[in-house]
Amino acid sequence: FPLAQPRGRVSSPQPVELLSEESSDSRAAHKPPVVPVFLISGMSNEERMDYSALVEQLGGRMVEIQHFDPATTHLVVGQPARNEKYLSCIASGKWVLHKSYFEACRKEGKLVRAQPSCEGAFDGWKVLLCMAKNKEDNFLRLLQAGGAKVSSIR
Repeated sequence: FPLAQPRGRVSSPQPVELLSEESSDSRAAHKPPVVPVFLISGMSNEERMDYSALVEQLGGRMVEIQHFDPATTHLVVGQPARNEKYLSCIASGKWVLHKSYFEACRKEGKLVRAQPSCEGAFDGWKVLLCMAKNKEDNFLRLLQAGGAKVSSIR
């Protein structure tokens, strides 16, 4: 369900495998499953409330903030917009999905599997910001989300 997925034949989403009660003894030897952290953008308040409840019910966590959070693993959008959340998630290699992803999760009764994300778009970059202070914070978070080391002349 990534937005960048080419049109054509779509494969069926696969449920996320969670640890069973039987495997509780082996938890010390294995890493615990990663809890997906969702950020949403471009949705109505009604959709936000509905999808937040769904994510919590299925074992994920929803972040309710207006800017990018580095703990985010997935951004789910109603409509893509050129805002800080969207650009930072793309820059950092996070999953950017359409809200139909949540409907697929609801249908499966589980969070659908996504492949591991990639390195950030600015990984290894060293950036010096020279701009108005009121714009600096947004660019700082965007560049850091993508893996850049950022300095400011201020």
